Amino acid sequence: MKSTHGLGDLTEFIPIYEHLLADNLSLLLDRHDRRPDYPFIDTKLSLISGKDFEERTQGYDITGRDVIYSWIQARGLEALAGHLAWIPTARTLGSAHKNALASRSRHLLVTVLDTMESLRQVNTGRLSFMLSTSGVPLQVEDDGRVTAFDRIAGDANFSDLFYAKGLYAAGHALHRPGICANAEVNLRQIINAIFTRSFASDQQPMDPRNRIGEVPGRFSHGPYMIALGGVATLLESTAHQEWAHIGATLIQHILDHHVNHGQFAHLPAWDFVEFIDSNGDPWRTGGIILCDPGHSIEFVGLACNVLLAARATGTLSGDLADTEQRCREALPALFKHVFELGFSAREIGIYKAIDLITRQPCNTTIPWWSLPETLRAGALLMTLWPDRELQDTLKIFRKSHSAFFGHFVNPAVYSMAFQTLDVAGNPADVIPAVPDADPCYHTGLSLLDVLSVLYREALENFPHPEQNLSPG
Repeated sequence: MKSTHGLGDLTEFIPIYEHLLADNLSLLLDRHDRRPDYPFIDTKLSLISGKDFEERTQGYDITGRDVIYSWIQARGLEALAGHLAWIPTARTLGSAHKNALASRSRHLLVTVLDTMESLRQVNTGRLSFMLSTSGVPLQVEDDGRVTAFDRIAGDANFSDLFYAKGLYAAGHALHRPGICANAEVNLRQIINAIFTRSFASDQQPMDPRNRIGEVPGRFSHGPYMIALGGVATLLESTAHQEWAHIGATLIQHILDHHVNHGQFAHLPAWDFVEFIDSNGDPWRTGGIILCDPGHSIEFVGLACNVLLAARATGTLSGDLADTEQRCREALPALFKHVFELGFSAREIGIYKAIDLITRQPCNTTIPWWSLPETLRAGALLMTLWPDRELQDTLKIFRKSHSAFFGHFVNPAVYSMAFQTLDVAGNPADVIPAVPDADPCYHTGLSLLDVLSVLYREALENFPHPEQNLSPG
């Protein structure tokens, strides 16, 4: 019997997503097995050629193993924890395969967690975007040299935020309540820094077309959005009303200040503004008002996760209940509007950046990560509100699936996705945020959320996790 609200039509993708997740995860595990003395997640390779990055013989190098990225290690902790929870529930992987993946993933998770905790102690509980393997904060100079520096940005930064989320997820997966308690305190402090605007971006410039860094008076939605992922995890595992309130505050801030509901009279409804100024107006750079469509869609998915966690834990009340009513209209409309604005004419993927004034891309590179984020957002929207924009959301889901598997997935490199394509669909040697490949975070965690939805829809076809469709 088909699902009454359309998601059942997507259960055919379960084996495809499971194979991809297991293959991607094996990249991390195989590379650790190859160099077990390197106690970090090692994704220092080209996803185009599959070859390791070349290393200089001396000095810091953005691609060398003597430089690690806190974002990669932190995201890796969260991803490994998420995959550990998923592996026993997989429908199409054999028992031996699942047992091996689980054992190896747990070992890597413990190794990276313990190592990163030691580096954090070196820096009085903080992390920075780039670190040496001994914990020295690093920066990229204007001439491209990597040098040490003695300050960590803000009262909190993106590395701290990603790590607090990853730390909690790892502690929960490994049944370490002390780690979880520490991470919860850290996340609460980081979110307070976001609310008081003492949070700073610590990202270092890697791509001249995507210049980043702190600009006085310019405020991003980014910290609010990324914090939602941690809030959903805390809410789901603790069921504390405090986290429901924090989730409502984060979502409302983005809806109030970055989503156009009439306050930006010169822009169409549902435009998503990446940055605002101190007056709450869209930030302009050279006459451009920037929209990153992938970030907009990522916000939709993470907000949906908070609302679903609240439903599951009985904490959908008070201001979060009011927020859900607002989201019921806003999120499906925002999802459709931004996807149509950013999806390339050749249906390859979603442009990195759109100028909301000209309605044209101002960065025509096409990153991989926005497509799995679209799959997550679409699946969760259809779960929350099956009566809202269903057919349009299904169409967007299928377009994104086709673009991702048709243009990005590289079967020659553990089914990992090319990080960036050009407008013609060719792999582009562009660094999206860091040189290292993403450690199953954007792709893996997004598809895990999709699978959690599809499993519920597929009970008739996949009645029990041990009913495997393929051996070994």
